Amino acid sequence: MSGVVQMRRPWSPLLMTLAVIGTLSLFIYYSYSLAERMVERYTPLIDATMELKLEATTAHLWFEESLLGEREDEIEAARQKLQQADWYARAMLEGGENSEGRFIPLEDRTLRIHIQHVRERLSEFDKLLELRWAASREDGTGEEYESRFFNVFASFIDEADLVETRLQQLTEEAMADFRLTQHLLLGLTLLLGVGMIYSLSTYNRRHHEQMMVLDAANRELHTEMELRKRAEEVLKRQATTDMLTGIANRHHMSQLLHEEIARAKRYDLPFTVMMFDIDHFKSINDSYGHDRGDEVLKEVAARVAKVLRESDRIARWGGEEFLVLLPATELGGALELAERCRSVLSVEPFEEAGKVSASFGIALYDGAESLRTLLQRTDDALYRAKEAGRNRVEVA
Repeated sequence: MSGVVQMRRPWSPLLMTLAVIGTLSLFIYYSYSLAERMVERYTPLIDATMELKLEATTAHLWFEESLLGEREDEIEAARQKLQQADWYARAMLEGGENSEGRFIPLEDRTLRIHIQHVRERLSEFDKLLELRWAASREDGTGEEYESRFFNVFASFIDEADLVETRLQQLTEEAMADFRLTQHLLLGLTLLLGVGMIYSLSTYNRRHHEQMMVLDAANRELHTEMELRKRAEEVLKRQATTDMLTGIANRHHMSQLLHEEIARAKRYDLPFTVMMFDIDHFKSINDSYGHDRGDEVLKEVAARVAKVLRESDRIARWGGEEFLVLLPATELGGALELAERCRSVLSVEPFEEAGKVSASFGIALYDGAESLRTLLQRTDDALYRAKEAGRNRVEVA
């Protein structure tokens, strides 16, 4: 037995060394695979998620501009953007390659289901886009589809955000595994002794460089995400703001009016709508030029905004026409506020344009009518103010 033990002793250090070397080799390979997976799989997939959101958001913006007549290509450019967004979603499911890189299909079953939901929302959004466009050609608004239109788009954004968040979690988990592997590598390196320092330091150097590459990639990804976020904020602001006057646009005001009607019905709260139109605006453009006319529009919006309360919202409704939402306001208070707005416009002359006045129509929401009816009553009151000599306020 003693001889057997002596025969085995020479092999023990070698076997232990081989075992450590084998284990170390496995960890090195696994660590390298994690790094490669993060760089080649997760980062492009996160980029694809952000790209499909950006393409869909751009389609949304272009479509709204087409509705307002601010784009000449109607809705075709918007639909092309939706098709591009769907391409990114499909690439996440089936794989794909474009000028930006190669996309490896998702393996996570739950994420694949959410991507399918994203594609369904995109398809539904595309159909509603056509329906709303066709309706807008008939009655000028397409209001019957607006609620579904915006709900489907919001559902799409929620699904896409969920996918992006989950991909970031997977990346962070892979990074945690990567760091854990690094610690194990350092521990095993100590067991190999002086004879393996050179070999292990070479491997460690390679992995350190890989770590730096990953950190740099993460920093770049973070910067890219910030840029995309800012771009989304700009798009959102452009979709809700009139570019000339800086106040809300017609689309955003329509949303606010729908919300105010729902609030009024739920809590039995009054609100009033005030519509006003600049008198003889065409003559201002004809006499002083369109640039001066634009300056008048901006100054009118600024003067009225100063008179309004913090809770009131003003929007450019179209051309020289403006709409003001007065929450929790009865007719008496609205009439008083309208007179103040009329006065602040007509009393002080406008630079290089002289006296400028406006006609006002106001209507109190009756608690049951549709938005279309409320706006029609307000517009009728405005028309009566025009017919009665302008620079006055009429109540519906």
